Amino acid sequence: MSFTKTRLRALMASLCFGLAFVVFGGQSAMAASYVDPALKDVPAEARVTVASPQPVQILFQFQTDGAPNERATKLLKKQVIDTVIASGLFSEVTETPAPNGAVISVTLNNVVKNLKDATAQGFVTGLTFGLKGSLVTDHYTCTVEFVSGPDAVKISRSVEHAIHSTIGIKTPPEGLVKSKNIMEAVMTMTRQAVSNPLNQLAADPAFGGASPAAPALAVIPTEESESSAAPAPAEAAAPAETPVPAEAPAPSSDL
Repeated sequence: MSFTKTRLRALMASLCFGLAFVVFGGQSAMAASYVDPALKDVPAEARVTVASPQPVQILFQFQTDGAPNERATKLLKKQVIDTVIASGLFSEVTETPAPNGAVISVTLNNVVKNLKDATAQGFVTGLTFGLKGSLVTDHYTCTVEFVSGPDAVKISRSVEHAIHSTIGIKTPPEGLVKSKNIMEAVMTMTRQAVSNPLNQLAADPAFGGASPAAPALAVIPTEESESSAAPAPAEAAAPAETPVPAEAPAPSSDL
């Protein structure tokens, strides 16, 4: 499918979604967004730490099916940079070259897996004025790459994420938490999609981070171990021997 046809179908789907939105007076109930729960924020206890953080230059690009999307890149750049700073893995994060030559590159690609189906659902929702709702899923692949210097080996990690959107009267899948709006969903997805592969990458020995130590397991003694560990009772001391009285001296013959 050519790029022109792809954009045309996407535009037609948007027009149909917009028609349902306008007919129902732009009510928030007509459109709802949900961040996929499979990928979550990195918990504090699982974050990798660095003993001596170094500065790094950051490069970010948002893509749509592998093609650069400048508008989305500008919209999400600050969120991406803030997420990298919040990781604490670097002493400074800038868009200009770092003194040590370290570079971290983040690519967030919106993968359109089934545009034809999404377009068809858009037509149905629009033509039925929202009475027959639609569920559309936006899939994302985030790749984080890092080099510590000009001659260093590049290390990379990737994760997949998604945003589910309902248009019209449609019950969302179970287990999804509704975002306040689409912008909140996009920002949450971006933060989670960047922080997870970044933390995984930092755990690589080539990065030099220190993974959090696993908590020590408590040892619960068993009856067998208790009995084996108990000290053996000391043997009773043998009774002292009764002293034998000395024999009386024989009478002298001189008496």
